[in-house]
Amino acid sequence: MRPAAISREVPGTARQLIALLRFETLALRRNRTASAMSVATPLGVGIVLAGGYDGGAADGIARMASVLALVVVLAVHHHLVTVYAARRQELVLKRLRAGLPADGTILVGAAISTIGIFLIQAVILAGYGVLALDLPAPENPLFILLALVLGAAVMAAFAAALSAITRTSEAAMLTSLPTSALFLATPGALIPVGTLPDGV
Repeated sequence: MRPAAISREVPGTARQLIALLRFETLALRRNRTASAMSVATPLGVGIVLAGGYDGGAADGIARMASVLALVVVLAVHHHLVTVYAARRQELVLKRLRAGLPADGTILVGAAISTIGIFLIQAVILAGYGVLALDLPAPENPLFILLALVLGAAVMAAFAAALSAITRTSEAAMLTSLPTSALFLATPGALIPVGTLPDGV
């Protein structure tokens, strides 16, 4: 077989990522518990917390930023630790590594659907803030979108690293608890900026 024919048969990285995206989306849709934990619960908690401010627009915007920080930790970091551990436990990662995708492609492919769901949740929460809570619309939505994508990517990277010590999907709740608490305790997340001592 000629090299040109071989190169046409080997799927590119983009095609591999699309296939992994379809697989993860289908797996999430079939698992109702995971769907509720990663889709409905963060969105519901976010809507409840976003509506709990009693100040002006500045307080509402700060509350919305805290809500998005909470949602990215729950919907991306915690969920992906569970996903990576479950895929390894089910030997899915081992079978994928025996195929064409590179390790980085496999990790990114597993995270794409989760990050996409988080971005949809963020848009819904932003729309809720503008339409229902009378918060001002973002002046630079593309910059905010970039920040959300980068934040979700960092959470996904931490999840991939943490999954190395997470033996089972059931243990993900325990192993991701310290890092989730650390992320949420960061000033600007659940704790307002300026609350902690200067050294901290």
